[in-house]
Amino acid sequence: MSTNYPTTKQTIPNPTSTDLLENATAELDHDYQHTTVNDTIGALQDKVGMDGSAVTTSHDYKLSGVTGGDKAVSKTGTETLTNKTLTSPQINFGSDAIGDLAYRNSGSATARLPIGTEAQIMAVSSGVPAWVANPSATTASTTTAGIVELATTAETTTGTDTTRAVTPDGLHDMTSLAGAAWFLDENDMSSDSPTKVPSQQSVKAYVDALRTFTSGTASKDASDASTTQNIAHGLGKIPKKVKLTAISTASGPSSEGLMRQAITVYNGTTQSSVSLLNNGSTAYSAAASTNFDLNSTSTASTSSRGVVTFDSTNIIITWTKTGSPTGTYQMLWEAES
Repeated sequence: MSTNYPTTKQTIPNPTSTDLLENATAELDHDYQHTTVNDTIGALQDKVGMDGSAVTTSHDYKLSGVTGGDKAVSKTGTETLTNKTLTSPQINFGSDAIGDLAYRNSGSATARLPIGTEAQIMAVSSGVPAWVANPSATTASTTTAGIVELATTAETTTGTDTTRAVTPDGLHDMTSLAGAAWFLDENDMSSDSPTKVPSQQSVKAYVDALRTFTSGTASKDASDASTTQNIAHGLGKIPKKVKLTAISTASGPSSEGLMRQAITVYNGTTQSSVSLLNNGSTAYSAAASTNFDLNSTSTASTSSRGVVTFDSTNIIITWTKTGSPTGTYQMLWEAES
């Protein structure tokens, strides 16, 4: 009979002094005992292996890396491993969670730092890493949150501030901005180009200095057909408001010159106007409306009526003639940005 080892343990009963060589019990028969013992010893040698065994299932092959005074590593014992490469290891500290970090603690052991909460930052506390509340995070824009160091009063006054700011374009040195205020020029909002107020100058004083004003004269014959009149204002940008004053005269009693006047102001949204008329009698007529009315009678049914707009080049007056107005009006125009 061959041995069951190493698949299972081979049982070999020991004979007594009274057992015969030719025993009726097969396990105690003399040739059975020798055959089973010999086969088991051979299988044991194969399992343990000879020195330098190349048989990958033998113990000698599997333990060939344990040399000199080394011994195999135990599961729960304390051993020191040197020059070992671990591929995709999993180290469990207990209560492990996604996002945990490992660090060396004060006892020189690897310890677990649990994941922090939303918006916390990593800091050092008592010599080890820790999650703490961000003390200075602010929302820098609708898309980016960050930390900006603001200049102190002394730095702002002396211009020695070394402020740095982080934007989507990178890290910027803000030193040259010390003591300055910035604002966007509404005439160039598309480029988001800020205008700098010089250091130590108030915003109001600087804005006042930036204001531009132009003026000039033009004329309008009230009897002309409906038309569009352009007056170049010379600002080089869209005005904040324009004002036009028109004056004409009419013959009155005893050949006196009687005044006809109209004033209109347009701020880019609303046009507001007033007009004054002496129709040659002793009665005067005054009216307020949204239109720039150049009247030659006491009613608006005989007038040259102007609607004012503007662009970066011109004051634009769209005239509509009603009835048969007369008179040449001299106009004083003003434009301000």
